[in-house]
Amino acid sequence: MVDFIGIERVRELVGRLGRGTFHRRVGGEIETDYLRWREFDKSRGHATHSSVGVIELMPASDGQLYAFKYVNGHPKTPLLVC
Repeated sequence: MVDFIGIERVRELVGRLGRGTFHRRVGGEIETDYLRWREFDKSRGHATHSSVGVIELMPASDGQLYAFKYVNGHPKTPLLVC
């Protein structure tokens, strides 16, 4: 099963929790992951090129969960502000 968290879901969470609580919780999860950084299987990002820049998948896994960061079209990707 894929658990996709897009911009609409993030907006809903920020609206429900408030910005401060949302940022503290996300920051706590990031800190927890960095403390076990060596446990992650990391590999080079897969990149392709388009007319607006690089499109890249950056995968990582801890042996139980798999995730990737999707970067679309940088350096020309517009800045999104919530």
